[in-house]
Amino acid sequence: MIIPKTYIVNHPVMIIFFLFLMFNNTLLASQQKCKVEPIIMYSIASIEGSSMFPVGYPYIISLNNKQDVDKLLNSDLRKYFIDNRTINCKNESTCINITRYLIKRNIKNLDCGAFQINYLYHKVKNFAFYFNLKKSYYFACNIITKNNQKKWSWKNISDYHSFSNQQNAEYKKKLITAIYQIHIEELRGNVNTN
Repeated sequence: MIIPKTYIVNHPVMIIFFLFLMFNNTLLASQQKCKVEPIIMYSIASIEGSSMFPVGYPYIISLNNKQDVDKLLNSDLRKYFIDNRTINCKNESTCINITRYLIKRNIKNLDCGAFQINYLYHKVKNFAFYFNLKKSYYFACNIITKNNQKKWSWKNISDYHSFSNQQNAEYKKKLITAIYQIHIEELRGNVNTN
């Protein structure tokens, strides 16, 4: 896995964890291995996460409907918003509680955790699968693997974000660009793979 030095300098703990995940798939996988290349998983986390946090920061919830955000403007949750749609819940327990609260208020179009897994399409009984980096890594990996059961392709990998042709094409460009940027940093010598 190739990681730009700027990530390593600015976010060493998250990078070390990602490196641990990527180089020790067999140790971390409970029953299965992630069949998706680590650079793809890292790139997805970098695209999906908030630019305000290091890649892989798991304690975020993004609301996908403006009407849902409007419902919360006068609630106690307003203090957790970091932009016009994203909540920084700061820890796993708080994220789980906020998710429960939102669902009870019929706010269900949520992107949760480091990989921004959508609650509407990928419901789980244990919300820790969204907000625990290790669990969400394998959850996201399984989504991508299922999307690629018949044939591995950039379109099928990009289905992780959306099945809409237009959104899929845009996401595919972002994904390829993110992977390309990591390789450019390697060529420039701005990476540390040790």
